[in-house]
Amino acid sequence: MLKRWLKKFIFRPSSGSVDSSFQPYTSTSERPSVELADASAILNLFSRCADVKHHTYTLNALEERSSVLFVFCEGMSDSQHMIHEVVLPRLQRFYETYGFTDAGMLQSASQLQMERLSDDNWQRKATQQVFDGKLLIYIPALRIICSVDIAKLPARKPEESNVEVSVRGAKDCFVEELATNAALVRKRIKSPSLAYEQIVLGERTQTRIGLMYMYDIADPKVIQEVKQRLQKITIDGVFSATELEEMIEPTWALFPLMAYTGRPDFTVNCLTNGRFVILVDGTPAALIGPANLMLLIKTPEDIHFTALSSTFGQMLRLLGLFVSLMLPAFWLCLLSYHQDQLPFYLLATLTVNRLGIPLSTGLEMFLALIFLEMLREAGVHLPTSIGSTLTVVGGLILGDAAIRAGILSPGIVVIGAITHVFGATLTNQALGGAVSILRIILFIFSCIFGLYGFFLGVFLLLVLLAALQSFGVPYLAPVSPPFFRDMPYAFFRLPLAWKRKRPKMLHTIDDTNRGEQSE
Repeated sequence: MLKRWLKKFIFRPSSGSVDSSFQPYTSTSERPSVELADASAILNLFSRCADVKHHTYTLNALEERSSVLFVFCEGMSDSQHMIHEVVLPRLQRFYETYGFTDAGMLQSASQLQMERLSDDNWQRKATQQVFDGKLLIYIPALRIICSVDIAKLPARKPEESNVEVSVRGAKDCFVEELATNAALVRKRIKSPSLAYEQIVLGERTQTRIGLMYMYDIADPKVIQEVKQRLQKITIDGVFSATELEEMIEPTWALFPLMAYTGRPDFTVNCLTNGRFVILVDGTPAALIGPANLMLLIKTPEDIHFTALSSTFGQMLRLLGLFVSLMLPAFWLCLLSYHQDQLPFYLLATLTVNRLGIPLSTGLEMFLALIFLEMLREAGVHLPTSIGSTLTVVGGLILGDAAIRAGILSPGIVVIGAITHVFGATLTNQALGGAVSILRIILFIFSCIFGLYGFFLGVFLLLVLLAALQSFGVPYLAPVSPPFFRDMPYAFFRLPLAWKRKRPKMLHTIDDTNRGEQSE
């Protein structure tokens, strides 16, 4: 105790002799600069990361100043080849020639593409560089930290998508690597008018987001709005494109306000029409906006088939949308409230088939819809071979068993099967999910109020769709508000020789598709 007291009071330095190098932290937000960093500070930064390796090398065994510290993430970089065959030999040649005397000389004469970390918030920058696959080089003699790109990130090669099947189109699809996805688009648009910007979102995940658009075609107001919405996002992490879509679009919208695709050819088609594309690192798909209902009906294969066959397929998908949404509710109205609207022989057959069924028509239809939704959900999450088998065989066996057991009538099973088949024509899974929810809501309206409830539900649905906008573009365009020039191209796949204008509803700068504008 006496010794501590003497040190505290007798050997206390006066105010005039306080060591000027001692600068206590007054706030937890203050961080030491790179100049104050040492090897222990760098190693402590990654002390809990077992996959981060560090090695100390001496470039000249006779000189202590020649030591360097290497820090890299195992599995994210090509450490074995790059460090021993490229980085170390070049650093050694540089040291033998110049020595560690000037940091500027190190960056220019070392024959390495070195990036020096700035003094501001060096811990965060060092962390991001290491987990991006780069090599951190700390030189104690110069008290600086530099990084060299030796990244070799885990990635898979572009291959055919299992969701968007390609018949005549390209077989390469997006992967989980952002740079690869951007290259797949750039390979198809060899023009400087394709703008590509990157931002980083997520305080912890540091997810890279890519924004692509044709700067001489896309509406500048739309692009500015997208950038503002992205800059306003503050969150710990971005893990998927769907999460990003929810953060930049209103959460109350039941329908998807952005399209998605895993096909670069369809992405390029949307870009040249005046839309923008958002790529998310780690997601093998692209978000496309502005999106309207007719864009969600289209498929990537439409541009690879003739105009007549593509138009026929698009009409079938549009019919599938309306039938899968409205058929169960409309059939329930006829059976429960308006039997006089059915043909007599059909009504007699349905009545005979319902003999012995203990459930009401509404409850019977509800059970059939829930059963089909469960089959669809199971088929999505199971492996492809098992899922397709379960959906087909399970539907046939259980449907036949339900009829034989007297739980469901054959008419209800047929209506449910038709609804399921027509709904399968919707290739956009987000749109299919919205249709499933609205089908149940419309069914409840019809079950309570009959045809009045059915038409009321349809009217409210139209009001909802008319109120939706995707980055200023009406969701029901070009029907509401009417864009007469765009209507034929929205509902039909016309020959390319007839298409001389881009969609008017997108308010593009260059509304012709006959080449770039001359400046």
